[in-house]
Amino acid sequence: MDAVASISPAKTHPSDGALQGLSEEEALRRFTETGPNDLASVAVPNAVMELLRLFLNPLVITLLVAAIVSALLGEVVSAIIVGSIVLLGIMVNAVQTHRAQKAVDALRRRVAPTATVVRG
Repeated sequence: MDAVASISPAKTHPSDGALQGLSEEEALRRFTETGPNDLASVAVPNAVMELLRLFLNPLVITLLVAAIVSALLGEVVSAIIVGSIVLLGIMVNAVQTHRAQKAVDALRRRVAPTATVVRG
């Protein structure tokens, strides 16, 4: 059973619709069981490892193999062109990924989730 599905929501009083909230014991039990209600932090990958990961794309591998084969067959100009295009594509991808990560980090800093807690 899913951990989220097994947690029952706070009850609403049938007569006036006011929230009863969780008891202190239930809140402590849930905190002990599931931990704090916080966004999971994401580990920032090493820049070198992230760059190497971009080379594991099947299309990039195919193009690099084609460049090597072209160079071995004497088509050095073609090999240089294909290799340059692959490197340019990887550099653009790395820059975009870095900018996107910075934007996500800025959003996480700006958004401060808050909640009003009702205890029964």
